[in-house]
Amino acid sequence: MYNCISDLSAPHAFPRSSVLAHGSVSYSHQLRINYQNVRGLRTKIDSFFLAVSEGDYDIIVLTETWLDDRILSTQLFGNRYTVFRTDRSDLNSKKTRGGGVLIAVSVRLNCRIDAAPIHDTLEQVWVIVETSCSDVSVGVVYLPPDRKSDSQLIQQHIDSIEMVLSRLKPHARGLVFGDYNQSGLRWSISPNGLPLVNTLRSHMPTGCCSLLDGFCQHGLTQINTALIDDERMLDLIFANDQAMQNCSVSVPHEPLVNLDAVHPAVVISVSLSQPMVFDQASESRSLNFRCADYSALCAALSEVNWDALLDRSSCIDEAVDSFNSAIEGVINQTVPACDPPRKPVWSNLHLRSLKRLRSAALRKYCSHRLSYNKNRLYIASRQYRNYNRYLYNRYVKRIQNNLCTHPKQFWSFVNNKRKEAGLPSSMFLGDSVANNEREKCDLFAQQFQQVFNGFVASPEQVSIASNAAPRDVFSFRLPLINTEDVVIALSKLKASYTAGPDGIPSAVLKRCGEVLCSPIAKLFNLSVQQCKFPDRWKFSYLFPIHKKGDKRNISNYRSITSLCAFSKLFEIIINDALFASCKHNIDTEQHGFFPKRSVTTNLMQFVSRCVQTMDCGFKLMQFIWA
Repeated sequence: MYNCISDLSAPHAFPRSSVLAHGSVSYSHQLRINYQNVRGLRTKIDSFFLAVSEGDYDIIVLTETWLDDRILSTQLFGNRYTVFRTDRSDLNSKKTRGGGVLIAVSVRLNCRIDAAPIHDTLEQVWVIVETSCSDVSVGVVYLPPDRKSDSQLIQQHIDSIEMVLSRLKPHARGLVFGDYNQSGLRWSISPNGLPLVNTLRSHMPTGCCSLLDGFCQHGLTQINTALIDDERMLDLIFANDQAMQNCSVSVPHEPLVNLDAVHPAVVISVSLSQPMVFDQASESRSLNFRCADYSALCAALSEVNWDALLDRSSCIDEAVDSFNSAIEGVINQTVPACDPPRKPVWSNLHLRSLKRLRSAALRKYCSHRLSYNKNRLYIASRQYRNYNRYLYNRYVKRIQNNLCTHPKQFWSFVNNKRKEAGLPSSMFLGDSVANNEREKCDLFAQQFQQVFNGFVASPEQVSIASNAAPRDVFSFRLPLINTEDVVIALSKLKASYTAGPDGIPSAVLKRCGEVLCSPIAKLFNLSVQQCKFPDRWKFSYLFPIHKKGDKRNISNYRSITSLCAFSKLFEIIINDALFASCKHNIDTEQHGFFPKRSVTTNLMQFVSRCVQTMDCGFKLMQFIWA
């Protein structure tokens, strides 16, 4: 059994509809990778979470995580990273504690787990990161001290490296991180700046020789230059020739957790020939309808000559387009744009000021590496971290204290910590595999198209069904829709500040109903007269909802749709008219799809009759069969 857990902590921004135009955003030419042996995270969850929120690494590689299935990766990384990890288990070690490796990839990057080099007896993870110019394969391994000379285990690791490198695309970069616990190796820095083994082969343990032979055989070079006092390095970083060409190694100014004496943290910067480009859904400007001035919005809408605007259009589609364009123009002038979310949400002006001071101290120290500047950087960093920790603890305590008054906020915070949000980085449908948002969107569209029943009855079938139906039982003719009907329907419409596909939320219709009810009634009547539902109101947002089973399998998802507010309003009016004309033909015992009735009322009525029957002295079975 493979013990690699792919945590879906990242909120992968799945497109809301099955067809979306995509834009692109370019980022730095460098891929920044932070590697550290953290010597256990179970007691450092909050401090590590804050350190991750402060940093901006593209990839984080960790060894000796000491994690198990009781701790979710969302508790450590929030929603900013897609996490792949292999925890300590009975298959890879006889010890019950310690060990564990992890690779966290920023949600901005397309990534997938490389399942080819799987060995249950090895604590290792391999991930392929897709960039605009080439792929980057990142692997991490941990060899426990009691198995560092296990020839079979070492050979499995070498075989995994061979399998990964043989499947890489041309010019792809390969990096292998690991705590190999090979204390028998002594390292020194060669004149060209690379680490060099200065231990005689005859003095090396067998495990060291096997490892070095395997790395040399596959063209990997050790690039970690963070030497400790006795020139030993337990943490080794190997790179292939493509990664060596544009790769730099440095020590982070602020490690993610407190450093261990024999495990220094390292930052690897891999230069790319092209900037990283990420697909993003191309959406309109996000508006904050909650903070809109609805008095000004109503005043602006009342100045529009709706009769003249709608009379110019003879077709319902043209009338709806003109109507929506007029409303959208007023909305763009009166509704403010959404402010970017605070990162993190508990930050304030003083924390942002401390962060700017820390960044300035860091730039000063990088340009002039003096002890004075280093001390200034240490003081600024300590002030920022202490205050950030104080704000975070106060934020958590405030959410706990507000459980009774704001339960939704409390459970939202809890679910973000304990549930795996978003979609997996790699998904499949049958034999097709999707590794980016566009491919996932296409596979979801394919899945939902397959399960959709597009059956259309033929005219012959309709004629047979109508002839078999009783005559003069039901007669319906939709009356003229007036403004009162629209006002009543608006009172039944659920208020929402989230805009639908037409860009107009239902809250705008409800709060500006006095101004809009007359043109809306005119549009509805025009649609009924022309026997045509407007095309603009047929669009909807589609969301995939996981049902059960493997979250990577697209067939395990169902879909829900978010309709336009106008189509919901029209549905309420038509439904009320239909129900009023046929409710006298519906059995009084009907509970399904009946106003103010449900399964609950059905069961209550059944239980009440059972009790009444028993009180009258009848047998219950006689009543049920009757």
